[in-house]
Amino acid sequence: MGNKKTLSMTSMILGISPWITMWIPGLNLLNLPLAIAAVVVGHIAKSKEEKNAMRIIGLVLGYLSIGFTVLGFLLIMIGLAILF
Repeated sequence: MGNKKTLSMTSMILGISPWITMWIPGLNLLNLPLAIAAVVVGHIAKSKEEKNAMRIIGLVLGYLSIGFTVLGFLLIMIGLAILF
């Protein structure tokens, strides 16, 4: 059968990954896809597994990563609009 917390652990790892890759030039382009994957897997884990902290951590970090990525993109666009 496998471990019952596999999806929750995957969500947590995918949620932590954008916070690590955001500091590495080139790899920071992976932030949004990793964060979206963390949220999707976290919600799948919510429907298939019992409640545990790993799933919640993955969801929270995934949503925060999405928010900060979108905010950063908007700030860059506003900065470029002001310059040009």
